[in-house]
Amino acid sequence: MKHGRVARSGWVFGVGGWIAAGFGGGPAWCADAPAAPAPAPAPVVARPDPIDLARILDAEWRRAQPSLLEPFLARPPGTPARRRAILALGRIGGRADVEARLRALLATADADLDVVARAAGLSERPALVFDLLPHLPRSVRAATPATAAVLTAVGRLKDARASGFVRPWTRSQDPAVARAAFDALMRLGDDTALDDALAGLGAADAGVRRAAAFATWRLVGERRKAHGGDAWPGDPAVAASVAAALGKEGDLEVRLALLRALCGSTPRAITPADGGPAQRLFEALRDPSPHVAADVAFRLGALHEGAEVVEALGVAAGRPEPLVREAALDGLAAQKDDAGRIAYAMAMEAARDDEDRAAVRALSSTWGEGLDPPPAPPASATTAPRDRPAVRRWLRSLAREATEDPRRRLRAYLARADLPASLRAFVLELVADVEGGDWTVVALAAADDADVAVRAAGAVLLLRAGKDSPSPDARARLEAAVVRAFDRDASRDGADARAAIAEAVAAHAPEGGPSPAMRALLDRAFSDPVATVRRAAREALGALAPTDPRLAEPDPVPNDWKGLPRPKAPLLGLDLTAGGPWLSAAEVLTLCDAIDARGAVVHLETSKGPLLLRVHTAETPAHAANVVLAAATGVYDGTPWHRVVPAFVIQGGDPRGDGSGDAGYSLPDEITETAFDRGVLGMPKSTKDTGGCQLFVMHVAAPHLDGGYTAYGEAADAESRATVDAIGVGDRIVRAWVEDRDGARFGR
Repeated sequence: MKHGRVARSGWVFGVGGWIAAGFGGGPAWCADAPAAPAPAPAPVVARPDPIDLARILDAEWRRAQPSLLEPFLARPPGTPARRRAILALGRIGGRADVEARLRALLATADADLDVVARAAGLSERPALVFDLLPHLPRSVRAATPATAAVLTAVGRLKDARASGFVRPWTRSQDPAVARAAFDALMRLGDDTALDDALAGLGAADAGVRRAAAFATWRLVGERRKAHGGDAWPGDPAVAASVAAALGKEGDLEVRLALLRALCGSTPRAITPADGGPAQRLFEALRDPSPHVAADVAFRLGALHEGAEVVEALGVAAGRPEPLVREAALDGLAAQKDDAGRIAYAMAMEAARDDEDRAAVRALSSTWGEGLDPPPAPPASATTAPRDRPAVRRWLRSLAREATEDPRRRLRAYLARADLPASLRAFVLELVADVEGGDWTVVALAAADDADVAVRAAGAVLLLRAGKDSPSPDARARLEAAVVRAFDRDASRDGADARAAIAEAVAAHAPEGGPSPAMRALLDRAFSDPVATVRRAAREALGALAPTDPRLAEPDPVPNDWKGLPRPKAPLLGLDLTAGGPWLSAAEVLTLCDAIDARGAVVHLETSKGPLLLRVHTAETPAHAANVVLAAATGVYDGTPWHRVVPAFVIQGGDPRGDGSGDAGYSLPDEITETAFDRGVLGMPKSTKDTGGCQLFVMHVAAPHLDGGYTAYGEAADAESRATVDAIGVGDRIVRAWVEDRDGARFGR
């Protein structure tokens, strides 16, 4: 789940997850019965005194020195301020001094063990696993109230060596403990625990079965990866066990996880005639739930092949739900034989509506197509290309043709002055993998582009070309252009390009390591004024020179947090207009109190219906206040839903419109224990503390996101969840506002 990095293709979760974008449909299975909105989850940590809380949050949000929390850590065990400071310590994370303090707290094993374990799991310090494990009781029958928290933390630290300590707890009679154990196994990625996950599919508790199903899916993916990926012939015994459990399961999300595991554990070449597990996959393409059919369609195409697979995907591409059609097209696009290509071309044409055809025609009718460079379009031409999913799909199919004509056509499209920047960046990503041809001239022009995404994509192409160049002089010229692209915009607006270039320096370094010019670029990135660029430089240096002494010291200013932007008008009965440009922690808390007191809800009027969002102020005050401020000040008005992944999420709210933009500031993560279930509101990010104004809402549960992203609210009612299901790529947030329980509106 990403934003804040340019030149990227979307969310990537590999075999264990999904790489796709499509359209949302209105699934019959989720026609919710009318019900009262779900209450916000009870906070794990009680709220301290407001003055204490403001001081703790100020340190947490700035990722300040942990010593600032010492006065609160010294309070008696069990007191709200101490517990909240412990949580803040974990959220700051990533530092040796944080690790030392958490280790000392774990050594005392006092009444706050549950929150200390939770903080350790958030800390990004894997060595703490061995401080957590002694807090697991000697017997599975002796679980304590903190045992589930310890297991969850062990899983989040992702040290596979802990798997053997976790596996016995899957047999706990306490459902919360068993669920936590399966969740930990899912994250630890040790496929030797797959038998434990399969055994859990027969548990009496529905929550335990669900956790076991997700663990099964992810561990099948790990086993597949360990045994050669597509070359793995599958595991008939695992597939049979999964299929048997699938036949007894009525919960949709468990069925989805089991079908994903079935895709991973069956051979690459399958037919319906195989019967058993393979037949269940083909049957799932006809499932009445569009989410199930769409999910299986993509995975069937990505992981399997054969004439019957192509035929079944072609039929699925003709289903009336756009969500299923797009997923089936993605599945066909992954087929590499001639039959798959032909079926993909036919299905792609059949799926286009009149607007799609007009958009493709506007691009494909480029004057001088095939010339390099093309002449300018005649003055009579008024139809500019539009960035639509159908256009991107058509361009992707063109890039797959390894002949000179498609290469010349792509160059001609890039030369069009009216090509949207988002499409230019997309084509540059595609040509990075086009077979044959020299793209240096194209990359040089792109690296000098005013658009941050285009500039980054061009610089990355130049670094790739330089890595393969046998000429030191030619490599030096390309690197000089990369340096110019890096230096073109030193502001925050250009930070994404600088971060992407820093990452690419490491990813495309020659065998002998980066040149002096590229090392100098990384040195400057290491001290960049924007935290995300510094973080990218640290990661690059960590890959290239892990013993660099600079890496031993934490970044003294690890994020860009200054506060939330001060509103220019009163909101929810508060006048917070006086003061500097940023709200203080105390003011953010005051706004959150007003949100709660007045029952405020964020209203998004979308092109597919109303979407009401209720926010969680207790554990995510910065995110809750931020989305309220953004809705009230017009940030979301007119922005598109730029990414939709069937049976996963919708994502939007980006003023730039392509997933790489924000509102000019970043939020610190506020990771909670709220699970990413259906309808939950979350914050996209590229790396730690890079959230902003974008948002995503879940189609269905995705427990592998828990603990990694901030969950800070939910779709407030059944109508809102139906809107989530109906939204597709290109649909828009027409306008947004905030409304209290008395009907008072705040917004533009």
